[in-house]
Amino acid sequence: MRPSEYLSLDRICPCIHSSSKEELLLQISQHLALAAPQHTAQDIYATLMAREALGSTGIEDGIAIPHGRLTALQTPLLAFTSTTAPIDFGAIDELPSDLFFVLLAPLSKSSTHLAILASLSQLFHQPEFSQQLRYCKTAEAVMHCIQRWEDTLLC
Repeated sequence: MRPSEYLSLDRICPCIHSSSKEELLLQISQHLALAAPQHTAQDIYATLMAREALGSTGIEDGIAIPHGRLTALQTPLLAFTSTTAPIDFGAIDELPSDLFFVLLAPLSKSSTHLAILASLSQLFHQPEFSQQLRYCKTAEAVMHCIQRWEDTLLC
């Protein structure tokens, strides 16, 4: 499974300013609502925050993968953002996060949802991947980086 298949340039926002988990998830929710017009930004935000209430999606090494499932969504949507400064995301290593993949998936496609999360995890197990993402300042550079690593690891 290649995460880039569910990502588009208009859902890649490198170098945004955000000072908290809530602010970041609200910004991303507003952006994702443009790609999922059957859901409001508030619906998306509530879904992501409900998942965060179960336990932080901050993993480690400055990486977080907020995700949630929505009823009316037909296909998974993936977004990426990096922040200008790391923010506290409640990661298991207690370090702030600056790289975020945000996944929305249909309720009916849990296997696809899990496969995308597993593929992202594979990518992030390579420290060089996240290091290279941090240098990407445009959506095109981010997409190119992701696809290059997918070609190497997920063929």
